[in-house]
Amino acid sequence: MALHEAFMALALSESQKALPHCLPNPPVGCVLVKDDVAVSTGHTRAPGRYHAEADALANYAGSFSDLTAYVTLEPCSFHGRTPSCADALINKGINRVIVALIDPDPRNNGQGVEKLRRAGIQVIQGICEEEVSRFLGPYLRKKQQTKLTGAQIKLRGLNQRDKPAVLSMLADPEVMRFLGPRRALSDDEGAAWFNDALQGPSRFVISDATSDEFIGFCGIKEINGILDFGYFIRSEFWGNGIATRACELAVEKLAHEVDLATAQVFIADDNEASKRVAEKMGWQVVRGSTKDGEFGHYYRIGK
Repeated sequence: MALHEAFMALALSESQKALPHCLPNPPVGCVLVKDDVAVSTGHTRAPGRYHAEADALANYAGSFSDLTAYVTLEPCSFHGRTPSCADALINKGINRVIVALIDPDPRNNGQGVEKLRRAGIQVIQGICEEEVSRFLGPYLRKKQQTKLTGAQIKLRGLNQRDKPAVLSMLADPEVMRFLGPRRALSDDEGAAWFNDALQGPSRFVISDATSDEFIGFCGIKEINGILDFGYFIRSEFWGNGIATRACELAVEKLAHEVDLATAQVFIADDNEASKRVAEKMGWQVVRGSTKDGEFGHYYRIGK
């Protein structure tokens, strides 16, 4: 079992390389193992290109006999923009497939592992299920048609495990529309931004209270000597009161640490969602101004 968990952890690490280029497909990782040694890895490529299993198979040049495949999400049973990954594993003669999670996509949902078993391949499910579920949270919620609400979040500090989700958020033009340079960041820019946030004082991380999955940031950051209050949230979590609840939690925490009367909140005039949050929080408009070339207003925290 320890070896299974070690190789699935490697597959999970590999899956993180898929973001953000794999979207809207789920970020999946695959590791091929022979004689208890990892001989190939792969992850989901851009839509229309290799899935994780096909990528790992293409990266391997040895004999396919006595190979075990570790995959973070059930291999697909259907032919979409790419051929079935279950068929690819069967055609290569893979002996055993270890799967962390069953894919909730109705086109799959157990049919992939069933196809593997019918072909005589041993399938083991549930290895590192909790860790993989946490990473694949947005995809799972989308397929299961469930949404996180403001009542289900908490605030915490940033950690290294958050990096893939943070980079994905910084590469999302919808999120970046009101943040920093007002454009999506490149991979290198996102990595530099993350490292700065990890090493220095940063806003609180908003996370799922149950899975601890990264959702966004909220709180105060000192910028040019000014305490700047703000929040930014991954677009798949927009709505359902998460922003308002995150601001409430942040204000409660910060009230014991800083003089909130000295903090500033800038909201652009066309940022309707943030203006609604300010109204719910009871923040008062102080003055009109511009920031980073955008017209808007500064607000005072408190009622």
